Amino acid sequence: MSNPQTPSPVVRRLDRAFEGAAWLILGLTPVLINVYNVDAYRTVQATFASILIAVALCFWAVARCLGRSWAEVGKVPMLYPIAFLGLWTLLTVPRSPAPPLGLASWWNLVAYLGFWIALSDVTAREPKLRWRLMVPILFGFVANSVIGLMQYQHVDFMALSRGLPQAPWILNYFAGLDAPARLGSAAGMLGNQNVLGGYLVAAIPLLFLAGSALLAKRERVVLAVALVASGLVGSASLVATQTRGAWVGLAIGLCWAAVAVLAHYGSAIRRLSAKTWIAVALGLAVALGGLAAGGKTIGLDRAIAKLQTAGTDNTSQQRINAWHVARTMADERPVVGHGLGTYKILYFKYLVKTFNGQPIPSSMHHRYVQAHNDFIQMAGETGYLGLILGLVVLFGFAGGGTWWMIRHPAIALSERMLVLGGITGAIAMAGSGIFGFPFHIASSSALAVGVAGLAGGVWTRQRREGAASSQAPAAYSPAQLAVYTYALPIAIAFVTFAVCWSVWNPYQADKFTKQGQELYKAGRVPEAQAVLDQAIRLDPERGDARLLMGLIYAVYGRFDQSEKELLAAQRSYDDVTLHYYLGRVYESVNRLDAARTEYQNALHYFPAGLDITKAVSERLAVLDQATKGTPVPAGAKK
Repeated sequence: MSNPQTPSPVVRRLDRAFEGAAWLILGLTPVLINVYNVDAYRTVQATFASILIAVALCFWAVARCLGRSWAEVGKVPMLYPIAFLGLWTLLTVPRSPAPPLGLASWWNLVAYLGFWIALSDVTAREPKLRWRLMVPILFGFVANSVIGLMQYQHVDFMALSRGLPQAPWILNYFAGLDAPARLGSAAGMLGNQNVLGGYLVAAIPLLFLAGSALLAKRERVVLAVALVASGLVGSASLVATQTRGAWVGLAIGLCWAAVAVLAHYGSAIRRLSAKTWIAVALGLAVALGGLAAGGKTIGLDRAIAKLQTAGTDNTSQQRINAWHVARTMADERPVVGHGLGTYKILYFKYLVKTFNGQPIPSSMHHRYVQAHNDFIQMAGETGYLGLILGLVVLFGFAGGGTWWMIRHPAIALSERMLVLGGITGAIAMAGSGIFGFPFHIASSSALAVGVAGLAGGVWTRQRREGAASSQAPAAYSPAQLAVYTYALPIAIAFVTFAVCWSVWNPYQADKFTKQGQELYKAGRVPEAQAVLDQAIRLDPERGDARLLMGLIYAVYGRFDQSEKELLAAQRSYDDVTLHYYLGRVYESVNRLDAARTEYQNALHYFPAGLDITKAVSERLAVLDQATKGTPVPAGAKK
């Protein structure tokens, strides 16, 4: 019989496999960028991160089955609130206009929460793993920080690529790096300065706190220097992003850390000598002087200028309008919300409701797929109750972990700072989530889970000490052993395969949809139809693919099928262009009242100022003249 305290060789190998997957998640995800003009942080990253997390959780869960150690998982902090949050969000999925999309969003939420539980469990078993995982964190963090600073300095990445093999994927990769470099924008490998800012703030507190603790105790000196130096480089890159929301998030996190340190070391701080305070003041003066001297290099001057325009620039007002849309959604269904993943589907509908008949600003003409505030979006999708549950999990982890750290002064300084660094990083990213969408980005979510998992591992280990060693291994019947050894691992492997398949199909559908759009623009309609058909088979909720397929059917005069595709597209792609084309289909079959309704729906989204709304107005003019029996005005096409 296996003893959970002495894992078998198979369990140890599975734990090593989990660690390898964790390395890939933390190190590989942040270096996936915009390739072939695909939004990497919404497709490539999300796909591969989700698949890797599913595989990692499979290794972890099978190891827990074979080791008969599921009881130990119950000691992971915040386990039951996390489980309740997962259950509640699952109950909101049927509210979605497109339940498959809601289920995909639910899986992503549960996957990252499960990854945190698994990291806390495994790093509690193996304390050295906590420090080994710093390596992949540093890899992605440093790569993005350095690339971001190079982009800010307008480095020509395409010129750098000429010394490499001229393979298409290499050229596309460097082209992705070169796009923000031409603008002087620090976007790193993530392709967007806001995305980079949200990513950096999750690790900066951990690097500084853990690195400083190691230096203070002369432990792991090489790693300590690397951590602190990386934190400095990352901070410079964060300034160069000019991402105000990320700066505010980091400030919130550091304030949390400062209060915790004062509560923990208040008496020791008060006993510091005058010489020590003078040394600290001199050190700060040198640091600030260096910052001022290199301010232009890292974008400090432009960052200060951007801060001065906070709240008055057009970008800020756009985001405030997007927040109002999510709040309107939440106010309409305050308990259960509209279902996970529905903000981007219902955005235009609730944009109209938010402005309540008032003209919609032209700046809001594009679809917001995130509310640029992860918390108010969570309220819109899962109700205010879902938001409260999410905040309970976040602040329960942060507050409980900080309180635990304060109450255990005997724990090694490096371990305590690891806990505080992980908590501070999670709080900092949550703070940036007030102004952005870091929890919707795979690289940021993976990093936040990683640093929080390091903190959770220390906390979990202390909760388990003494309990497991004092208990004899449980006795299992042959039937129970068969369940743990064969039935559960097979079931877990099957679920993992199904999840990976369900994640991979939409990614392939995305590629086919974009290929179909290019073929349609080139006039190769039959080829476009074949490719789009593949996309819809892989992902029936692919609304933009169904929209284009509806147009193709209309070109062929198959209006019944065109109407079917356009109506199906509305489940996940409600858009002004969709209503316009549906109106054209209804016009073609002489359903003029239905056509008028669709044109009016389109005009509700954007009353004026865009080419598509001008086209809609022309069609309404045609219908009006047809109804009155008068000639069509010049310029309006029949």
